[in-house]
Amino acid sequence: MCIVFFTANDKYSLIVASNRDEFLARPTSQARWHAWDPHHATDEMTDRNRVLSGLDLTAGGTWFGISVTRPPDAAPTGPAKRMHFATLTNFTESLDPALDRNAPPKPSRGNLVREYLDVLNELDFSPLPQPHGSSPATATAEESLEATQQQEDRLQTYLDRIEQVKHDYAGFNLLVGEIGTFDQPAAATPRVRLGYTSNRESGNKRARVLPSLDEPSSPSSSASAQPQSRQSQSPPDETANRAAVHVHVRGLSNATLEVEPGEVEWPKVKSGAAAVEKVVTRLQHGSDEDDDENGEAEEELVKGLYHALSTAHPSPIQHREHLRETVLVEPLCLDPSRPLQAVPPPLPPAPAPAPAFASERAEEGSRAQQAPSPMSRGSDARASSSPLSAPSSTLSSDKNKEGVEGNPGLQWYATRVQTLLLVERKPNGKVIFRERDAYVLDRDGEDEEDSVGRQKETKSRGTPRWSGQERRYEFRL
Repeated sequence: MCIVFFTANDKYSLIVASNRDEFLARPTSQARWHAWDPHHATDEMTDRNRVLSGLDLTAGGTWFGISVTRPPDAAPTGPAKRMHFATLTNFTESLDPALDRNAPPKPSRGNLVREYLDVLNELDFSPLPQPHGSSPATATAEESLEATQQQEDRLQTYLDRIEQVKHDYAGFNLLVGEIGTFDQPAAATPRVRLGYTSNRESGNKRARVLPSLDEPSSPSSSASAQPQSRQSQSPPDETANRAAVHVHVRGLSNATLEVEPGEVEWPKVKSGAAAVEKVVTRLQHGSDEDDDENGEAEEELVKGLYHALSTAHPSPIQHREHLRETVLVEPLCLDPSRPLQAVPPPLPPAPAPAPAFASERAEEGSRAQQAPSPMSRGSDARASSSPLSAPSSTLSSDKNKEGVEGNPGLQWYATRVQTLLLVERKPNGKVIFRERDAYVLDRDGEDEEDSVGRQKETKSRGTPRWSGQERRYEFRL
């Protein structure tokens, strides 16, 4: 049950923090630049490889990615002009007894992210009509607003396409975004626009462009089922972008963005959003306006975001129904074919801490909060320790482990990867993409990886362990 948090602050116009929870044996490639072929992926962006994401090697899509485009007249080595972002969370649902077992399988939900990153790039630089006698450099505020609205219509047009086919898929949440200067002067600060859709919302809600992250969300505005009206939007104002931003964190997991009638907010979304908001607010005024050459402000934010993503519920998670309680999913044994229980079993009480190990655990927690040292673009860090507790203490019981080895229907399930996306709020600002491996299957002390950096399909063999290996990518927008 994946989870995604997104927000903004004074320094970053977009902050995204995500956990991907999945069966550890599912073949997956690490995040690299590619054109959907993992065998030709690269550590640097190229003219051909303009998508940055991990890949689900079973279905061919992805759960979190970005794509970058340049207009035809842009300098080959200059900054990118536009970026698209998409992430997906799947719903884990009970099997419908009336389901036609002979019906064709539903399309992969991961392809929704892939199609967005590809299709929006194709639409990206089709000409937008300019007001008579004006150019992007000389346009008035009203003309700039009109150009912005046309671009937003383009995003809404794509969302409308998804609206027509979304019920062909199993349950999902899809968050998409466009980041760029669009038809504004080249020196403008890139703007962020996000869209959202789900096929598990109530019937009157449609795919829509979301309110700006720079504006505090009220319950009435966040629950709007319709696209933003043009009258509600203000002309772009670079000075406004530099005003203090109200930090408001929103979250997605296996429930819709707005709580539906009769539902309650998932505990993991509520607690995780509060933890992320605390980190982002504390670092709201961050470092100086300079480029933070030592990367200290970035590392402080990254350390806090990883800590928020690595918070596990103190009670042992023993059933799939309990996953809504914990942000970090520590390894447990699941049967992927078992339907969800109509009435979830009660969550076991949290075990009492052992006094004899209190000082050891405190020292371990202190070590865990140390962020990995900064890395060069596309490079790997050495594996780190588990973020909040020793890997040996987070594994399921011996009985569970014996069950995996003796029952081919059981598989290890856990948080596999943690992803961060940061977009600086400044002209020609940095985009930072960081991906950290969480739990991996380990056999004989070695990660099971092949020549394209993917986790081999080890089925239920191997023991889960914390990895902590990280990749960092950076470019300017």
